[in-house]
Amino acid sequence: MGADLTDTDLTQAVLRSADLTGTTLTLTDLSEADLNGADLTGANSDLSPVLGSLTGVEMWNTDLSDADLSGASLHEAQFLTQKMINSARGDEKTRLPEEFIMPESWKKKPTATPPTPPR
Repeated sequence: MGADLTDTDLTQAVLRSADLTGTTLTLTDLSEADLNGADLTGANSDLSPVLGSLTGVEMWNTDLSDADLSGASLHEAQFLTQKMINSARGDEKTRLPEEFIMPESWKKKPTATPPTPPR
């Protein structure tokens, strides 16, 4: 809980029911990790598509409430649900499986164009 696992190789790690609340997972490779029942509430994932990966990760009953999945690759995550996605934070770079709908809050908001000053 609250650990800093920045740039850690957790490939194929068994993290079933692990309490990863508030854990920093920046650039952590979770490829094929077993996160079944893990609690990622408030975790700062900030995973890059290359170094940080959730490819093939098992996420049965994983709590992603307020986890930051910005830029994470979830397109091959197993047992992921739309409810899990909706409870997390992410951005347009987050890769989701085709059958999921990206939450509106993840989509880039258009920036207002400043008015042109008079000449």
